[in-house]
Amino acid sequence: MNPLLLLALVGVQLANDIPPGSGPGPGPGAMKEEVVVTAERGPETRADVPAAVSVLPRDQIARLPAETLAELLRFLPGFQMFFASESAGIAPMVTARGFFGGGEAEYVQLRVDGVPVGDPESGLADWRRIRAADVERIEALRGPASSLYGDAALGGVVEVFTSPPAGASPGASGSVSGGSFGGFSADALGRFDVAGAAASAGGSYARTDGERSHAAGERGGVEASASGAAGSGVWRIAFAGTALDRDDPGALDAATARSDPAASDPAYRFDGETTHRGRLAAEWSRQDGPLPLRVVVSGALRGSDILRTLPLAPGLYDRALRELDTSTASIAADGDRSFHLFGRDARLRFGVEAGRDGLDGRYRSMDDDGHSGEIVATSNGRRLRASAFLLQDWRPWTRVRITAGLHWDRIADDFTGTTSGDATHEAWSPRVGVSVRLGATGATSVFAQYSRAFQAPTLDQLFDARPFPDFAGGTFTVSNPALEPQRAETVEAGGSGAWGALGWEAAVYRIAVDD
Repeated sequence: MNPLLLLALVGVQLANDIPPGSGPGPGPGAMKEEVVVTAERGPETRADVPAAVSVLPRDQIARLPAETLAELLRFLPGFQMFFASESAGIAPMVTARGFFGGGEAEYVQLRVDGVPVGDPESGLADWRRIRAADVERIEALRGPASSLYGDAALGGVVEVFTSPPAGASPGASGSVSGGSFGGFSADALGRFDVAGAAASAGGSYARTDGERSHAAGERGGVEASASGAAGSGVWRIAFAGTALDRDDPGALDAATARSDPAASDPAYRFDGETTHRGRLAAEWSRQDGPLPLRVVVSGALRGSDILRTLPLAPGLYDRALRELDTSTASIAADGDRSFHLFGRDARLRFGVEAGRDGLDGRYRSMDDDGHSGEIVATSNGRRLRASAFLLQDWRPWTRVRITAGLHWDRIADDFTGTTSGDATHEAWSPRVGVSVRLGATGATSVFAQYSRAFQAPTLDQLFDARPFPDFAGGTFTVSNPALEPQRAETVEAGGSGAWGALGWEAAVYRIAVDD
């Protein structure tokens, strides 16, 4: 068990940027408050949430020097992004509160309009795939969030909202930019009304020669969405497709990185990735009435050819081409109900989710000229996911809010091929928290919470079939079907408020992780 203890000042922002909201406690003339959704899977005044939350609204995003979500994440307190720019060559990697997957696994769950978008085999998300121009708002929840979002949220959750505000005017926009390292990008977006529905469509293209040799890349994408009224609620359909072709310059030893940071090791001269993705999501929601509801159905397809060289010893490398096809399908439903408990306001939020991830992978040998050969390993299978959550809040006093939540997850894997096996993992993730408003207006708040979280091994950690030579005439793999989930216990306290036009936020926490 390795505990982590940290005290950090994690955010300063202009209080004037906070949009109108509502909340108990403050009297006339109090600062208008912000409503967040991600922190408790439903709208809640930010000061009443017993967790560390950061927000980037559209007006701030428009002023930041960032073209993609990866670059935007650098402006969120508590998160650090490596290789954010398109010219870096290497895929972006994020770390939060000491959790870092090193490009092999993900500890921060990325959600787009309520739908997780990590790759099935690793949980990794291509943070550069989402353009800053398409983002209306970002909400980030720092720290373990399994009691709300289940697996793959051990370091936190970042949720991206792409839907324009209700009543957005029809129109069109576009941009073209260029920069160093042969960088060029262009995008266009149009919003219009058709058959009583609000619709939008756009596209983007970006290319770079890279900061290092053998780091060139280009990507393109299209997206379209439509929304309108349906019965007592509203519906929305969104599609996104992307194509990526990039070189990977690999790692440099420390001496070369100091003397010639633009170099690349010849051992990685063939490394790169070609990937095509498509994602479709349909949503229906009802915000009013005695039982607000939301139902989301989503699916994604992906095809990748990834040539990757791994060092086995100084001067000794292993090169292989991975052909990978993945699919994801899921359905989720959640709602909430307000009522009175002992004469005081209370609310129960609840939801269920089910999904299936499929993977069909092959490894081919590679010769010294970069030509692929015969199939040397296969891995095919599926992961079935089921989860449910409950979140109860209660206000025994006007300025005090108590929450208690519980998330249940069950993950079942079944794989065949060179590496075969099955694994089933189940977890209960509880959370208890309290927030208290202070001061005459209630603009300052403090919170404390206790939670448990877990992260199941990724499909690659369990069943990756890539063979490595054992130098005795055979091969071995580094995956292990017997791996157990990581389990974390967190105690956290913090507060937020304002000094004039500046907002402040601080947190102290201890996270203990097993396995």
